[in-house]
Amino acid sequence: MGVGKVAVFYIPSNKLAKARNGLHRFLVDNYKAYTHERGGIKGYWTGGSGLKEDRHERYEVSFDGDENFKKLVGFLSDMCGRIHEESIYLTIADESYLVKPTSRPCKSYYIRV
Repeated sequence: MGVGKVAVFYIPSNKLAKARNGLHRFLVDNYKAYTHERGGIKGYWTGGSGLKEDRHERYEVSFDGDENFKKLVGFLSDMCGRIHEESIYLTIADESYLVKPTSRPCKSYYIRV
């Protein structure tokens, strides 16, 4: 029996300290389960000043339906702004997204920055 689409996203390790508990609560409350991986995950991208590198933590969650997709993207967008990140890299099935910060906060699960 399938459990839906798989979403994978990466959060910079150095910005997770204040967000970790809220992220955990959001994923458990809304999706009932998730997988989290730490250590040795690096992201590379080019920016205005050349090649950049960051250490990340990987999260994986499964869900069904557009509403659950919108809920996850909304939460990640809110989180992105609260941790002062330009974007969060998200893949769902075979598509990739850069989730940007929003000016409208989601349900406040979490972060005291």
